[in-house]
Amino acid sequence: MPFNIYEVMTKTPIAGVGGSKAHTIGCGYVHLKLECDRYTSILALQVVLHVPDNHNNPLSLGRWEMARQSYSAYNSKLYLLMKEGKHIVKGARACNELYK
Repeated sequence: MPFNIYEVMTKTPIAGVGGSKAHTIGCGYVHLKLECDRYTSILALQVVLHVPDNHNNPLSLGRWEMARQSYSAYNSKLYLLMKEGKHIVKGARACNELYK
C-alpha cells in the first residue's frame, strides 16, 4: 500500500489487539482502489499509521462511522457501505470479530 503523502515519525509505541505491542515509524495518506460486486471506487484514508511489524491492516469502524459512512455484517461477512448504500468492500470473518 503506497502512501500518497508520508511523514516520518520517531519510533512510537502503540497498543495492539490483545495487548500486543508494535511501533509506528510514520504516517500519511493512502488512496485505495476497491472492487466489490463489479463496482470500483477509490477510498482516501487519512492519518494512516505505518507499522512495519504489523502484518494486518486494521480499519477503525468507529472512525468509519464518524465520517458518516455505514457498514453491515451478515452471513459471516462484513460490508463497508457508501452513503448511496453501495457496497465498496466486503470481507469474510476470520475469527472472533475480525474480518479479512
